[in-house]
Amino acid sequence: WQQPIAATLDDGRVLLCGNANGEITLLWNPADGRLKIAGPALTIRQGATATKLPNGIVLVTGGNDISGTTLAGTEYFDPETLTWSTGSSLAAARAAHAATLTTAGELVLTGGVTTTGAGNEIIADAEVFVRPTSPPRSIGGRTAP
Repeated sequence: WQQPIAATLDDGRVLLCGNANGEITLLWNPADGRLKIAGPALTIRQGATATKLPNGIVLVTGGNDISGTTLAGTEYFDPETLTWSTGSSLAAARAAHAATLTTAGELVLTGGVTTTGAGNEIIADAEVFVRPTSPPRSIGGRTAP
């Protein structure tokens, strides 16, 4: 795997996805050490971030596709159905960035790089998803933002 994405889920399993010979999503259960294959990601990406939202769904942002082009797209992984769905686009395509979920439910994306005609350009700004949208669902009494 090159630059895999990982996120700890509410039940303790770990979501692992990255690129190998195509889209691959694995769930690792530390309790028994087993891996389970889940539905494939919609886009092969590296250098992306994975953030678990308060409703348990994981939001994957940005990254580079297999040709090295920086992505502005986002995807959601639902650990209950083991499926992926398309999210909204970022304001700026970015990879190798940081993502932080605030206590107010805002997702703050900072820095990273983007591809340009001349190569990679450093991004010196931040972007805020005020309330990341995700497929509506209730987990443990919490409703999707």
